[in-house]
Amino acid sequence: MKNWQTANWYDLKFGEIRFAVDADGDGIPDDDPALPMDEVRLKSDPNSVDSDSDGISDIDEIRFSNWIIEGCGETYGGSALLPNLMNPDTDGDGLNDDIDPYPLYPFEPKIKYATNGVYEIASKIELARLQDQRIHATVFAQWDSSYLAFQFKMDRLAPIKLMVDGNADGWFIGRDNYLIYLRPKDATLIETELVMVNCSDPKRWPFHDLELAKKIKIDSSLELKNGEYVVSVRIPKDDVTGIELAHGEKIGINIGFSLAMDTEGHQRHVTIFEPNRFFDVVLAK
Repeated sequence: MKNWQTANWYDLKFGEIRFAVDADGDGIPDDDPALPMDEVRLKSDPNSVDSDSDGISDIDEIRFSNWIIEGCGETYGGSALLPNLMNPDTDGDGLNDDIDPYPLYPFEPKIKYATNGVYEIASKIELARLQDQRIHATVFAQWDSSYLAFQFKMDRLAPIKLMVDGNADGWFIGRDNYLIYLRPKDATLIETELVMVNCSDPKRWPFHDLELAKKIKIDSSLELKNGEYVVSVRIPKDDVTGIELAHGEKIGINIGFSLAMDTEGHQRHVTIFEPNRFFDVVLAK
């Protein structure tokens, strides 16, 4: 709904229309505690439609995010970045928000080609990092003509949920949706479960395609190395499910670590990216 045209909000059948002072007419009220956000709480300039002069209007910067920390089964980990209307480079990665494809993530949305194969991610090309009070983890990724490979280095053992949208076209579209669970059994043994979420049949949408999952062999391993737990996983090339492994191909990913969130041991997936949202990466040579 955040992508709706402004006029569409007046056609809603529920709720109420509120009028608020908006000096610069940018669609963000100046100061109204009864509404979800305003210029005062955003610490933005009520007299400017682009408070940080980065070429993106304040209302469009708000749309960078879903503005949720707790999602469906997921919690945004680490120091969650939300839009900062007074900072032209919100994530501090050296790219101004107006040219940054992901202004809230200081990660390059790219997985590079492995010239020597992905059996050992020797060049250690970092994709993303999570610094959370419950876990510290670094994610590496590479690809070659046969496999898409990920490696997770963690300071503690934790089950991993890796979601891969092979065509980067949305989780509930097509049959290209990989849900991979990596569950450590001890310091060197890991259990892998692949669930293929098939959304190509309107009569069964969505369903877990057991037959499709049986045809795909996911390789994984776990080792304790230099005081860190290292989990490696390889997804084979499969044109049918969107893993075509070609230069320029776009793939969506979501990564979470299953952790106890309270003294009673209730588990949630602590995510690197916003809860229930994909980070689209491009395969590049």
